[in-house]
Amino acid sequence: METFSLGDTIRVELDLRDESGVSTVSATFYELNTGKGFMMRGESDGEREVTVALTQKVTNEILPGEYRCEDVTVYDVHLNRKTFHPDIRFRVVNVPGDHEGPELFGWRVSKEWAPTRHALARGTGNGRRSGGRCAPVVASRNRPVASRYLHKHPTSDNTDRLESG
Repeated sequence: METFSLGDTIRVELDLRDESGVSTVSATFYELNTGKGFMMRGESDGEREVTVALTQKVTNEILPGEYRCEDVTVYDVHLNRKTFHPDIRFRVVNVPGDHEGPELFGWRVSKEWAPTRHALARGTGNGRRSGGRCAPVVASRNRPVASRYLHKHPTSDNTDRLESG
């Protein structure tokens, strides 16, 4: 299997024939483990029999691994097309950089508190209507703004007053 490294140019030559003349060619290649890939394109001047060379330079964006041709699509000068599935394979190695996704190295399962219907209406889930204490007002980076919690209670004369809790 042909092997390529960073800076190499992958060259795929395709021998093609068509009575009206070959126009354009595209080939799609996928890396077998990740499914990521790229497409190579080439053109002809309408010759009836031609060898079209498709090229792709190996850059940091091309993942290392084994690549397989998914398909080759060829158009003639009348825009008729035909798709082939040749067994073209090659390997890309020694491409520097981070080419792997994150690693899952742990997990936890726990029960999460579910707010009541009244708490959803009020917003905090700990207010007077839900039967709990008021939650502190929180500023950025989870720092409490105040150390006291204020509750609003109606007085006997139907006016509101604030009490510290």
